[in-house]
Amino acid sequence: MTKDNLSMTAQQRKQQTETFLKSLGIPVYDGLPAIEEENVIKVRTVQEITARIMILTYLNCIATQHALQPEILEYLKTEGLWVKTSPSEKILFEKPALTEDDINLISWRAESIWLLLWSIHKVEHLTMPIEEVDIDALFLLLPPFMGDPTEYIADVQTRSVSDLLNEADFLFRLNWAISKNELEGLNGRIAFERYYTINWITSTRKEWDDHVN
Repeated sequence: MTKDNLSMTAQQRKQQTETFLKSLGIPVYDGLPAIEEENVIKVRTVQEITARIMILTYLNCIATQHALQPEILEYLKTEGLWVKTSPSEKILFEKPALTEDDINLISWRAESIWLLLWSIHKVEHLTMPIEEVDIDALFLLLPPFMGDPTEYIADVQTRSVSDLLNEADFLFRLNWAISKNELEGLNGRIAFERYYTINWITSTRKEWDDHVN
């Protein structure tokens, strides 16, 4: 729900989100707190975000083409991405065979990739969480497969703190509404994956594997 990149207080942001949700007929609970102020947020760097995009992308590759596992593991280690891979992801990357539950979990991370791409302006707008991401469209926006991402990284920049917090506040309140009500048309899992990811981008979650409150 990025409205603009104008700075505002956390309370103003809360009021903006609640007004927007009400305009869509989505329930609002005024007792939910305001999220962090802009001056306390530490946004991840382009390098960190791009590394996370690549890790999640190659994890999806292993889920769909497990025969690529040795090549992908070698690439991650050579490019310095393995040290940035979370403990739970390393387990999945190194499994001799993935279960259906593993593959399902990994496939939902495509929604995380989409949000990450939005955070560096590779995706222009985020629509409401209704339809799952178009995988074919996603791959067109990624760094070169098994290639050097240097040029890709040099060509992107992160969105403003204000834009990121607008989205974080929106997803915080939307996830509450979805968890407490049956909202027709909205996909709760997409909303959760986006919320999980935006909290990592703003460092509200310190580590990728940390739970979401």
